[in-house]
Amino acid sequence: MKYYDNVLKSIDFYMQDKDLNNAFFINGKWGSGKSYFVKNVLTSHMSTQYDHKVIYISLYGVVNVDEIAKQIYSKLIAENRINKNRNRFPFKSKSIATEYAKDTAIATAKNLIPMLLSKVYITMPKIEDYWKYITLQKIILIFDDLERSRIDTIELMGCINNFVEEYGIKTIVVGNEDEIKKRFFVDNFVEKVEVVKDLKLPIIDDEEKDKYRSILFKESEVKEIFDAGLITTNLNTISKKIEYLFSTYEKYDKIKEKLIGYTFEFAPPIKELFYVLAGNDIIKRNIDFIERIYTERNCSNLRTFIFSKHAFNQLYDTISELDLKNFDDLIDIIVENTFYCSLELKNPVDKLNENPYRVFNSTNENVPQSVVNSINEIIREYLNTLELDYEVFALQLFDFDSLISEFRNEIENSLKQLQTYWLDKEDEYIESSLREILEMLKNNTLNIQSYPTLLSYIYLYNDIFNETKIDIGEIIKLMISNINKYKEKVAQDFGVNLHISYWPENKEEMSRNLDILHEEVENHNLSITDQSINSFFKNVKWSAEFLGNLRDEEKKWKFTTEKNFVSLIDVDQLANLIIAGTAEDLSNVYQAFKFVYSFSNLNEFFQNDIDNLVKLKKNLSEGVSKVKSNILVYSMKKFISYLEEKINIISENKQINGT
Repeated sequence: MKYYDNVLKSIDFYMQDKDLNNAFFINGKWGSGKSYFVKNVLTSHMSTQYDHKVIYISLYGVVNVDEIAKQIYSKLIAENRINKNRNRFPFKSKSIATEYAKDTAIATAKNLIPMLLSKVYITMPKIEDYWKYITLQKIILIFDDLERSRIDTIELMGCINNFVEEYGIKTIVVGNEDEIKKRFFVDNFVEKVEVVKDLKLPIIDDEEKDKYRSILFKESEVKEIFDAGLITTNLNTISKKIEYLFSTYEKYDKIKEKLIGYTFEFAPPIKELFYVLAGNDIIKRNIDFIERIYTERNCSNLRTFIFSKHAFNQLYDTISELDLKNFDDLIDIIVENTFYCSLELKNPVDKLNENPYRVFNSTNENVPQSVVNSINEIIREYLNTLELDYEVFALQLFDFDSLISEFRNEIENSLKQLQTYWLDKEDEYIESSLREILEMLKNNTLNIQSYPTLLSYIYLYNDIFNETKIDIGEIIKLMISNINKYKEKVAQDFGVNLHISYWPENKEEMSRNLDILHEEVENHNLSITDQSINSFFKNVKWSAEFLGNLRDEEKKWKFTTEKNFVSLIDVDQLANLIIAGTAEDLSNVYQAFKFVYSFSNLNEFFQNDIDNLVKLKKNLSEGVSKVKSNILVYSMKKFISYLEEKINIISENKQINGT
């Protein structure tokens, strides 16, 4: 990666400059990939390019310099002893090795730790012999997570400065200076308490000041925190820590100037970094989309990216062998949804939504929005637990595969002509294509699902062709007329910005017109009476037809309405059919329920189902004793538990809303 090469060149310059008697500071935001770079790139580079022992120390949670001393010593001595044993004692017995370890432990206790600690507190012990040994080893120290240490920052940097200035050890410090400075530049008193409460600071007793502090804290809002037991530290101790830390910010600048010789601002190009971490070609081909959503959210957190990658890989391993005609399209939608939903889960910010209907829009124009939405719901639920019913998911993918094939066949060729980059076409090409599609609109032969897309193209045309603008009002009237003439319901995904490829400067006007069309579709759908789901109960293969219609994304919505599914079913009849039926019948019903109740926000979509769910559960519980098949009894008990789970979810929502 080119950016990494630039960082390494800067560090090489630092390493080779013998006159530069300071530390090298890598400064970057959390999640920018600093630690990944240090552990996977820098340490390997330093070990191969220089005859040095690289000692990596994470300061995360370290509470005092004793721990730093122990980590440095243990890592250094362990490596030296292993190498020496290989050379000097290749055939020695276990007892010799044990004695050798014992000598090492004694040396640690008697020599290094007191020496280092005394050095930190600015006393000058006679440690020349030990440090002579260290410098002969050509050590490089790397201190990571500077801001996450619980040691006083001034004391910690003073400790590191001893290694650099007094003993000439090349030292690389890694941290987030924005977070470090927050310790010194906090105005809110409660936030100051949060900063200092776990820090180990060199505070001293002062009887007069202690009296003043006790009076101050009695009137402070922080007292509530102490009274609630959230902070157990003595009030005076906390106030002393605040007084000490927030009066030392000038010392920080001075010691940083003394300690740090060069600062590298670590901010690698996010796309380049993602490409390195992607790990497979499927994620790589979607890198542009991933970069866009991270940029829109002003996020560069690699941990979220890595979480998304692992979540997708886990899914992909279970479905990679499925024989799907539109496999690549489906996988791309899964990738997009996985990274999009992970970003919302790990870095929630409202501004990511791009359209007034707050629906995720894929970059893949081969997939209908209904499929995108369904996969979005599945992925959202999956990411919360990283668990999924893979058999059901596989069946859903086959259904989605069929819908994609149908969708491709339904989109008119003339509309496809407009789905191109207009700015490299001739005027005549665009005008001819639009005339053809408008003629289809006039003759009512155009798929109503394409209306939102067509409307966006008309707005684009008007922005380019000023002299031959199309009357938007007349177009809306024509579309409404066609909707009202349609003899069936319009699919539910209408009006959610299905492949809106262009938003005009007057975005509000286009949004209003889309709302008008969307409302017209809703009113039209309410006026159409569908076949009742109960009608299938009269057929011999009732359960197969019940499942088939509810599993089909194109048909499922015809048998459900807003907030209603089980409330529309004759549950007495359904319960009797299950009790008198086969294990396969119940399996079909179980799967049908899972398909309809696949929403993570189930309690918002099916609030009216609660009474019939309770009734169905009661009927099945009472009828299970009449069943002779062991498999059917076992399956009924599982289904009853499933119904109980859904009842609890919907009940919680009704209680919250006071219904």
